Amino acid sequence: MSKKENMDKFDRLIWFEFNKKTYSNLSKLYWLSAQNNQDFLGLVNDKDYNTDVSMDVIIEKYEKKFWTITKDRIYNKLAKTPLKMDEIINQTVELMTPKELEMLIQINRALMNFIIKNENVRNSILATSGQWDLFGIILYDRNKVIVDAINKSGDNKIHILYGLMHFNWVWQSLQEEDPNWKLVNIRYFKPID
Repeated sequence: MSKKENMDKFDRLIWFEFNKKTYSNLSKLYWLSAQNNQDFLGLVNDKDYNTDVSMDVIIEKYEKKFWTITKDRIYNKLAKTPLKMDEIINQTVELMTPKELEMLIQINRALMNFIIKNENVRNSILATSGQWDLFGIILYDRNKVIVDAINKSGDNKIHILYGLMHFNWVWQSLQEEDPNWKLVNIRYFKPID
């Protein structure tokens, strides 16, 4: 569990307050359920583990690379107090008819699939948002953890489950360290079906 101080810093960086209810509330706009990583572990054997990093590590890396996050020193000077995402979602949903909500859900799902599949579009959005530094750490620094875990595993056969946004960088890094790496099988799923 990450420290509250670091969760608050993350909220200030992204300009929105996220909490335990945020993902379940976002599901109202995407008709999704929050991913529980534990659902994917231990399905075949007891050797599975999660290599993800905590928010504490993400914030530590961010502050070491860029600057210490304070209430007064953030990208968006208008958002010194992060917007309450849960309230915004609930207010939005309450104002919509069921048909309008259904249409918004379909639009949101299509946009998410498009953004996830199109790296150039995603990178342009991140660059424009002013959040490239943060999301660079969230993606690429976490990728280094994945690559290190794979290289240190000592197993000949490994099953890896992660999102498409990580694939190219992780595969390229593995190939650079050892060109003998082989992909036996890749299965693509729509992030949002």
